[in-house]
Amino acid sequence: MDEKEFKNISVKGRVAYGIRCLEQTLIYYNCSLENWKWIIEKIWGYTSVVYLDDWFYEIAEFMPDSILDDKDCYPEDCEYLSEEQFYRLVRTYSEDSNPVINRIIRLIFEMGTSDLYSKLEGCAQNSLDCLNKIMCIMVQENIELPSSTPFSNYSYKENNGWGESFDGKKSSLILT
Repeated sequence: MDEKEFKNISVKGRVAYGIRCLEQTLIYYNCSLENWKWIIEKIWGYTSVVYLDDWFYEIAEFMPDSILDDKDCYPEDCEYLSEEQFYRLVRTYSEDSNPVINRIIRLIFEMGTSDLYSKLEGCAQNSLDCLNKIMCIMVQENIELPSSTPFSNYSYKENNGWGESFDGKKSSLILT
């Protein structure tokens, strides 16, 4: 699979593909999908949210490195995560994850937000670079890449490259 295939796919479509890669990875590592469902559902929210910065601030609190850095004490400045959700994430990231999964989550976040407060130029290379890193990780780990075909109808020509909102959860391997 080549990043060139994704140049005509919107950033939302690229993020959706990245989430499918995450789901493939969770399945590959036999993670407890029940533990991951609510996290995956939150991440899929990117495809349907109207204001991307709303997703940005919420998901920033879900990042594995942030959670694991503070795992012993619930940070009082959490706006989106309850204490119960925080410790649920600590358990999932500590017991049912690994560095590959955590890296892919971070790259999905970066892919969707790296150009958030700027105008997309050219083909939004930052998001393509993140997507390429995800695909390289999967190839290195011998995890089968999902088909890009279901995401090819999310055109980069729509909404200044970001693409129109859609219900990405319908594309999920885990939520359906």
